[in-house]
Parts: sequence; C-alpha cells; structure tokens
Amino acid sequence: MADEKQFDLKIEPVKTTDSAKPAPAAPVSLPGQAQTSQEDTFLTNIFEKKSDEKSGQANDSKLMEGLIKMEEKNVAKQKSILDKTPEINTSLFIDIEYHLKRKLTILKGAFGSLIVLFLIVGGVSYATLSPDYDYFSPPNIGTNFNLKREDLTKKQNELNKIHYQIVKRDLDLFLYKGLLFRQKYNEYDSNPTQEREADLKDAESKVAAAFDVLAKEYTDYKNYQDALLESDMTDEVAKNKFNLSLIEQLTSNPEFITGMDPKEVKEILTIVSPSKNAELVKIFKDKKSSDIATHEDYNAKIKEVSALYSNPLTTFNSIKDSRIHWAKFIGEINRITKLVDASYEATTFSSTFVTGTGIKYVSFNIDNENTLKISGIAVTPGVDTFTMLAYLIDGLNKMQDPKTPGAFTDAEMRTFYKNSNTTGASSEQQDSKYTSNFTITAKLNPKWKPTNK
Repeated sequence: MADEKQFDLKIEPVKTTDSAKPAPAAPVSLPGQAQTSQEDTFLTNIFEKKSDEKSGQANDSKLMEGLIKMEEKNVAKQKSILDKTPEINTSLFIDIEYHLKRKLTILKGAFGSLIVLFLIVGGVSYATLSPDYDYFSPPNIGTNFNLKREDLTKKQNELNKIHYQIVKRDLDLFLYKGLLFRQKYNEYDSNPTQEREADLKDAESKVAAAFDVLAKEYTDYKNYQDALLESDMTDEVAKNKFNLSLIEQLTSNPEFITGMDPKEVKEILTIVSPSKNAELVKIFKDKKSSDIATHEDYNAKIKEVSALYSNPLTTFNSIKDSRIHWAKFIGEINRITKLVDASYEATTFSSTFVTGTGIKYVSFNIDNENTLKISGIAVTPGVDTFTMLAYLIDGLNKMQDPKTPGAFTDAEMRTFYKNSNTTGASSEQQDSKYTSNFTITAKLNPKWKPTNK
C-alpha cells in the first residue's frame, strides 16, 4: 500500500509594524488646548492600533480557512489512490508481566502439590512395605514378606538336611565298596592272577555304580530356591550361604537335630563344610565313572574321598593304610643280611652259633615316626667285625634304583661294642673270636614295594 503523503503547513500571520503604517495627520492644536490634544491623540492611537490588530486577525483567519479547504480537497483527491490507513488493535498488547506472573504462580502451585503428593506416596509406601515400620496391625507387606522368607528358609534347611543325609548314606556305601575294592586291589598287586583280576573287576564295577549315584546327586540337586535370592547373589554365593545356614542350624538349634545321632550330625557337618564340600563337588559334579580309566585311578579316587569325609570306614581304612607290613620289611632285612653274612639263616637265629660266626638279631622296634631300631650281635673270627657291620649299613641304605629309595633310609650305627673271647677265659674257652653288640637305626619308607613280588 502506497504511503500517504502528509503536508505540514505552517501558516504564519503577516505582522505589520508601526513604521510601515502611514502616520496619521497630526491635529491642529489650538492655544490653551495643547494638553488636551495630546491626551486625545494618545487615546486615538491606541484605538486605531486595536482596530488594525482586529483587522489583521480577521484577514489571517480567512487565509487559514482557505488553506485548510485546499488541503481537504487534496486529501479527497488522494483517497482513490492510497489505501485506508491501517488501524492498530491495541487489545493485542497484553500485559506480559501479568500473564507471566500468573503462569509462574500456577507452576509453583503444581510443583508444591507434586512434592506433597510424593511425600504422601513415599510415606504410605514405607509404612506399607518396610518391615522396620511395625505400627500397623496386622503386619504390613514388608513384614509379611520377611516372615514368609524366614519360613521358606527354614523349609529349605529341612530339605538340605534330608539331602545331605542321603549323600552321607551314599558316601558310606561308596567307601564301603571302595574298601572291598582296595582289598582286592592289594591282593592283585601282591600276586596278580586271573582269578584275582576277575575279583578286582567285579569290585571295581560296584564302586563305579556307587560313584555314579553320588555324581547324579551332586549334579542335580539345588540347595536353594530362586525366591530366596538377593539381587547381587551368584549361584556359588547362594550355595555357600545356604550351606552355612544349614551348619548354623545343625550346631545351634537342638530342635533341628531332634532324632539324629550325634555321629551322624558330625559326619554331615564334614560334608557341608565349605572347604570340603567344594572339593567333593569337584570330584562328583558333572562326572561319570567312565571318566575313571584304570584300577590305579579308582584306588586314588577312593583315597581322595576318604581324606575329605570321615566315618568309621574311613578311619579303619586309614589305619589299614598306615599299617606297616612287617613281613615285607623283615624279608628285606633278611635279604640284605644274607648278602653280608653267607651263613645267615632267616629261619632261626641260633644258626649263628652253629657255625660259630655271623650276625644274630635280638630285637626290632619302631616308634611313631617310622624309625626302626635293630639290636643284634655280630661274631667274627678276626678283627673285621666292624667292617661286616659297615657292609650291612650300606646294604640298608642302598637305593632301589637311581631315583627310587629302598625300604630303608638314613641307616646308621650309633653304638658298637667289641669284645675278644680270649679275655678272662680258660684255655678251653679261648677260641680267638670277636663278639660285637650293635644297635642300628633306620627310617622306613612306607611307599617302598619289593622288586620280587
């Protein structure tokens, strides 16, 4: 829309000065009338001046009216060319500050309401869910949840007790079968025959069946319920937690072990204890008897389980394992002595005196540290008694092979007495022989096996 032209007209009135006006003719003054004439002249001038001013103002007004009419005619002519002057709607100018303050007030009220609502919801939630808030009767949800959790834990402990009673029974059976197997194994190891090999295989199959039963129990059983888990619990942590819970019940709750034999409780505690339970899990979990290849492997597996689980059978087995096989050690002493003294007879100690010379053993003693003490007498025709005993000590210390110790180690002679048969004797008793009393000590090697079976 074209801009409307505006005309700013300033109309200034024409001012006339007194000098431009023609001076009026001075009146003729008469004598005696000088003072009166001057006053009349002054008044006349004043009125003439006022009359002139009025005449000028009238002229100015007429001129002004003419100019205004001319301007109106120009504006009327321009209306067909220019658009209507836009009008500004002042209602659009809203008081921004007022409305912002109003919105801020509404926002503050809403925020305050949310805080109050949050506090109310939080308080109600705490009072409803927290087991620490016990002012409600009946108990709130949190208290009920804890009670249910405790009740479920008690039931789980009962299930775990029954489970480990079954495991204990099957471990007893496994070790019983293992004891029979080891007996057959030792018999076959000392004198392998076809008949003994058949007996050994039969005993091995029974041990294998008992092993598979235990493997299934350790693989399949779960000693906790998922409902009892906490958010940060792993499977291993959960198992240990509930084993410890069972141990606490077995050791501190008399009602929990009502009807159980004290020996049974002790044996179950052995199975459940964290260190031994972890080892038993390694032996049986996810395992099969087919993984055990040889007789020696079965024998080692039975020993491994016996070391972890104590019962009367394992005690008997350990005594049997620690028992010294005197026959084989005495046989080795006789063999070594025969190499040193050709006239030595193992069947009778009196043989020494049949020939008149040689070695005679008086006693064999052993202490708790498997130290063997041998006492005896050595008779020689000359002065070489000490030499013969030195050969005997060397024979006892001899290695079975360069890497394998023999039946004895650290053999030494701590006492040695030598007497001549001619000293203080009659001529009939003097035979020029030398008698020596000796004591030899040596360590037994429990792992030693004879080379000639």
